[in-house]
Amino acid sequence: MARIKRKSFFFSSLVTVFNCLLFSTTHGQQVGTNCANPRVRRSWEMYNATEKSLYLEAIGVAMDKGFHQKFIQIHTEYLSEKEAHGNCMFIYWHRIMLLGYENMLRSLDPKFQCLTLPYWDHVSARARRSTGTCTNLLSCSPFLADSSGDMAGTSKNLIIYNVSIPVTSSPSSSATTCMNRFPLSQFCGNNTGCAKCITRKTRTAMSSTAYPDSASFTSVYQQIFSSNNSYTFTTQVERGVHNTIHSALGGVMAYFQSPADPIFYLHHALVDLLQVIYLKCQLGGENSLLTAGAKGNDSRWFNSCARRTSGSYSTADNITIRGFANDGKTVVNVWQDPKNMLYPFFKDLPYKYADYVDAKDLGNYSYTYALSGGLATFYEKCWASTQVSATSTTLLADERQHWPRGRDRGNLYPIIEPGTSYDEKVKRWNIALYEAARIVGFEEAAAKEQMEMVMCQYQEDCLGGVVDYTDLFRANFGVQGHPRCYTLLQYLDSGDQVIGIPQWKSITNRFLPCAAYRKKEAPVSDFVKAVSELKKSLERSKSPDDYVAATFF
Repeated sequence: MARIKRKSFFFSSLVTVFNCLLFSTTHGQQVGTNCANPRVRRSWEMYNATEKSLYLEAIGVAMDKGFHQKFIQIHTEYLSEKEAHGNCMFIYWHRIMLLGYENMLRSLDPKFQCLTLPYWDHVSARARRSTGTCTNLLSCSPFLADSSGDMAGTSKNLIIYNVSIPVTSSPSSSATTCMNRFPLSQFCGNNTGCAKCITRKTRTAMSSTAYPDSASFTSVYQQIFSSNNSYTFTTQVERGVHNTIHSALGGVMAYFQSPADPIFYLHHALVDLLQVIYLKCQLGGENSLLTAGAKGNDSRWFNSCARRTSGSYSTADNITIRGFANDGKTVVNVWQDPKNMLYPFFKDLPYKYADYVDAKDLGNYSYTYALSGGLATFYEKCWASTQVSATSTTLLADERQHWPRGRDRGNLYPIIEPGTSYDEKVKRWNIALYEAARIVGFEEAAAKEQMEMVMCQYQEDCLGGVVDYTDLFRANFGVQGHPRCYTLLQYLDSGDQVIGIPQWKSITNRFLPCAAYRKKEAPVSDFVKAVSELKKSLERSKSPDDYVAATFF
């Protein structure tokens, strides 16, 4: 009898494990932790063709199973959205969302168990734009084409949780289509009959979209390093690179339904990475770990602020991240109630905001990033990223002692990869501007503001112009004010601000050639040209008389 019981227990346990993998149980192994390797998020450009294909396949499966769409729900749910945007918890709220989504992808099939979210390296992409390697948001952003094939689509309006996202043709710069190439073709939405497409700008519209200035080395540096206060840092990032990219992309990315587009997760992984850089620099090194108490007791990384509903945040607060329960009616916290579709992916994650201060200190869900180019410079040099010392680093990619993939999860230091020539040019341009400003007497903060003003004017003169938020994005996200460069250009145009760096156009043209900054030679008459040529020729000729005769007769 005992033997039968043991056998029964064995099969019962086997069924439990199997059900856990199929998400039909709330117990068992932590979902998404089967991979022996540390979680290392890499930029999309670091992926090879096989890795790209595997990731896009996982996105397609997530859409087929309905999991992908449920993450849109938690981003749009009323109380969840009130915590997700426009306040000091913006980055931490999205951090738990990204981890839940990453867990979901890893859990879909054993072949996906080591997937991590790729990130969109805006700083490097914008450097490619500055050096002329690419010319617009589309050509500078490989994921846009990689995730939509030939970018064909239909005129179908997309419906997601009672919001209709229409296809538009006017203005032409914001024209959209519902793209229906894999994996976007797997998205269902709430249309009568699956939509099988996702709304994006058309190829033509995206090709005419300038890469936003807020994604540049100069601007991102200012967003990270101009404050030692977590709330200010968070606000600058949200209003900076976060908002401008959402606005520039248009389509569904201009709505709170933006998680429908897989590019949402790449964009927010970059935002998340900026906090990893910020924290490391505030701590003074990558080996520092905060105690649980310390995570909520220092304004450099945790700052209370007013809620958009009522009251203020505290370190004891739970994260509100809600969706519908299995009955389709009751709204529950997805990490708390087993009777909801997303519970397995959130159930073992921390659920207090202060727990999310340090990405490398989340237990089995800890993670890090592989960095290169400007982002690697920010991580290694911090505030000194725009100083001459940043041109030579003691932590070169081939010298740094970092852990290899496959080692234990505890040593989560970022991997530093080699940068590119265009990353280097943009970095050196910023250093030259900063040092020039310091030489003529600007204090440190003012020198960095001068550097930023030059970048904004350069965007206006050479890279397609500085633009405001679109009316659509502004209305949907409730955004006030304007992008930083838009405001700075108004100050420059009115004379309230002045670029005081001598020869800044020449400095810029040396590193990043721009037709608008080339020195124009004064017009010279034909007679003067002839005399000049004659003089040069006479100086070279051994027989001037013969030369003159041959030239003029």
